[in-house]
Amino acid sequence: MPTLQPRRLPIPVSEAQVLITICDDDVALARSEASYNYRRAETEREAAFWFGVLEALIPDRRPQA
Repeated sequence: MPTLQPRRLPIPVSEAQVLITICDDDVALARSEASYNYRRAETEREAAFWFGVLEALIPDRRPQA
């Protein structure tokens, strides 16, 4: 029996980390990919998600280790 729990999108920061990994640690390329996905978003929720990813990819906003 299927559950009635809503489907969750990945956390934007986690998605940003995945994009950086996929782009061979090229943050500028990761930002470009996230920007492309933001522009192609079909829903407001999806656009908000990709905006969050873009914010996570801004160097000044990333948490310092």
